[in-house]
Amino acid sequence: MRTLTLGVLVCDSVKPELQSVAGDYPQMFEQLFRDYPVAGYLIKLIHYDVRSGRYPERLSECDGYLTTGSAASVNDDDQWILELLQFVRCLHAEQVKLFAVCFGHQLIGKALGGKVEVAEQGWAVGVHEATVQHREPWMRPAADSYRLISSHKEQVTVVPPGVIVLASSLHCPCSMMQCGSLLGIQGHPEFRAPYAQALMDTRTAIIPEDTRIQAAESFQAAPPDHSLFTEWIVRFVLFCE
Repeated sequence: MRTLTLGVLVCDSVKPELQSVAGDYPQMFEQLFRDYPVAGYLIKLIHYDVRSGRYPERLSECDGYLTTGSAASVNDDDQWILELLQFVRCLHAEQVKLFAVCFGHQLIGKALGGKVEVAEQGWAVGVHEATVQHREPWMRPAADSYRLISSHKEQVTVVPPGVIVLASSLHCPCSMMQCGSLLGIQGHPEFRAPYAQALMDTRTAIIPEDTRIQAAESFQAAPPDHSLFTEWIVRFVLFCE
């Protein structure tokens, strides 16, 4: 069995009152790979809290990197966000693999010269289906669409130069994108319905009721494609052109 080491760039913490639901964000990724293992691979995660300036001493410490989501905006001028944007550019320049989730997806857009804005469509919560527009060789098993939990009000509205949009949805035209070694996805492969519902319940003042009702209903439909994405994460990190 091969060990694949992934560095998790921690960009936020779960609210203390919600930690009993699914743990903190790094633990959600650990649970994802435990519940949906990829045959032949043992996934080892190393956590780097980038909010406090913790980064790998060498990029080679990990085979690739992941990001958590965040309640922060990539357009904020906090020092840790500016430093993280520069780190994303460094990964791109050095051709080191990054699988960036939600906030991280938007970081790629911002870092490479695109634009991130509050979506005219409003909040995206619940399970959303995206259609694959462009298939890359690492996307095995192949799929024409996928379902993931979303939780965001901002999204990439102007795609950076050189970026390929891999998937889109009615709510989020740039749902998944790739530029060289950087892959961004707006959805959350690591989220489960109980946590997404609990998080949404803390945001009743900012998410319209009808949007929350539709999201709650979506949790009762077909489950998200967790297994597909553990496969895709591993294939993407290991893929060499």
